[in-house]
Amino acid sequence: MESRRELYAILNIPPEASDEEIRKAYRQWAQIYHPDKYQDPQLKDVATENFQKIRDAYEILSDENKRLIYDVYGMEGLNSGYELGTKLNKPEEIKEELERLRRRKEEEKIFAHFWPSGSLLAKFLFRTLLKHQISPFASIELMATAGLRALVNVQASRQLSQHSFATSGLAISLRDGSINLSMPGLRQMSETTVGSIKLVLGVESSISVGWQKKDEKTSAAGDLKFGTTSIGVSAHYTHHFLQGLMVGLLVVEWKVPFLSYH
Repeated sequence: MESRRELYAILNIPPEASDEEIRKAYRQWAQIYHPDKYQDPQLKDVATENFQKIRDAYEILSDENKRLIYDVYGMEGLNSGYELGTKLNKPEEIKEELERLRRRKEEEKIFAHFWPSGSLLAKFLFRTLLKHQISPFASIELMATAGLRALVNVQASRQLSQHSFATSGLAISLRDGSINLSMPGLRQMSETTVGSIKLVLGVESSISVGWQKKDEKTSAAGDLKFGTTSIGVSAHYTHHFLQGLMVGLLVVEWKVPFLSYH
């Protein structure tokens, strides 16, 4: 049963969450872990991995059929390729169809033993993640990465109000001993607009304020950053004239390094 709650835990929602609660949780966590918000390469890698997990969880839980399969058989059912018909309405019919699919997959596994095949995949990378939910509004997360990028990262998150969220993260590199402290905060200003502020202390300390707006046809974002070595401004604008077709894109970035005199 625990494996069938993992996707809900990633979005920090109960298994009985409504579709609207799933959408709100996805928007909230996607804003926090979006890779574009992180400049440090190591933190960006961690954020990218978390963002992918959040997006994968949302894609499954927001799909009615996939969510039903996941609730009954977990990720094993989804990875086995179970598909529900469109004419199934009653829960009993859905469960019967899932059971039929499960038996069929088991038979395929038995026949597959007559044609054994295999592959070996080696990766010089190991990640472990420990997350503890302190309360419905706060959590602490410990992540360790070993390999080419040896890193220990501790991150605490808390919902300050209905529309405000803050995170504190401490990353320690096991290779060079460098320490980075990041404290991003988000404020949902409207249904489509989010404001952010972020303080980073470490090898390249900085403070930045940002703004992001996204709706069905347009997405825009701006960022003003003051660092110990430079000051920068960036703006992004995208307009979709047709669904699935992007025909307008404007990106403006400006960065001025500070000069030091000896």
